[in-house]
Amino acid sequence: MNEKAMQQVVAKAGGVEVVEVPAPTNNEDEILVANAYSVVSTGTESVTIERTEPRSYLDVIKDPKLMRKAYRRLRGSGVKNTLEAVRESRAPKNVLGYSSAGVVLSVGRNVTDINPGDRVACAGAGVANHAEIVSVPRNLVAKIPASVGLDAAAFATLGSIATHAVRRIGGQLGETLAVVGTGLIGLLGVQIAHAAGMRVIAIDKDRNRVELAKSLGADLALSIDSPEQLEAFYAATDGKGADGVVVFASGSGSEAVRLASHLARDRGRVVVVGMVGLDLERGVLYEKELDVSMSRSYGPGRYDPIYEERGVDYPFSYVRWTENRNMQAFLRLLETGQVSVSKLIERSIRWQTPRRHMQIFSPLDRGP
Repeated sequence: MNEKAMQQVVAKAGGVEVVEVPAPTNNEDEILVANAYSVVSTGTESVTIERTEPRSYLDVIKDPKLMRKAYRRLRGSGVKNTLEAVRESRAPKNVLGYSSAGVVLSVGRNVTDINPGDRVACAGAGVANHAEIVSVPRNLVAKIPASVGLDAAAFATLGSIATHAVRRIGGQLGETLAVVGTGLIGLLGVQIAHAAGMRVIAIDKDRNRVELAKSLGADLALSIDSPEQLEAFYAATDGKGADGVVVFASGSGSEAVRLASHLARDRGRVVVVGMVGLDLERGVLYEKELDVSMSRSYGPGRYDPIYEERGVDYPFSYVRWTENRNMQAFLRLLETGQVSVSKLIERSIRWQTPRRHMQIFSPLDRGP
């Protein structure tokens, strides 16, 4: 392998490939990291893979830019090479991964609080990839506590999504929180809410997931897929319902969010995290006067290029929990043992290259 090249996992033509690509470099605001572990979020990444299905030759013909390229290739390289180029254009590539951990190789000149050799967790689609080396903006990198392994720290991005969702629900000590959907992020949410002192009721169609949620700290775990099956839930909440409901489930339909509206108490709160339909039952929302809101990814700062790309932090006094501070909070929960990821890993794939190896965790995930 070329010393300036590396291996990376990409989605291509509806499948997954390991390809050799140029190794990244970091600019003045970025940190270059040698990945040790990255986490496969199968729900999210399956969508990315499906979107790379090959385009038809007709689509290529309709694209003037591709046709001009094909014509130039035909004149200079002949028919065979031109057909190969067209075939390649029909199979777009997309990088995969958004949650990883590794060791810092170098830092940009504007980065003053992280040094080469530090162990860090990395976040961000398009940057914290399944790759040997990644270049990550400062605000998407968090130092790992000494007692936390790189393998567990690789879950920090996913943990920050669950952390932000629990913050969005505004739960207080002693309140009851219903977690709808116990995929990977839902199971992290169960543990985070439990650590925050809430009474947690986990709900899923999958009985195995329900049992796993129970073993991870849920006070009650129920297999429910419709409002008609809520007897045990209402009995456990004295007929009142949950103070808050977080929807971590995903799917094209609106069943999960409709179920959540039935689970919530009068004047309760519903927060939607997963990619679900939002065809709400107005009657239920109106009668209970429910507050329904969305949870956007890792927390404040997400999708703000000034924060994420240029590394300009929000003032601590005004924005207590940014996406980076959520990552730090999750890493502390790993440090104290209040959250564990060991039961969430379905398998670990060791990916060996001539220079180093990294491991890709494939967790139990149908979530966002």
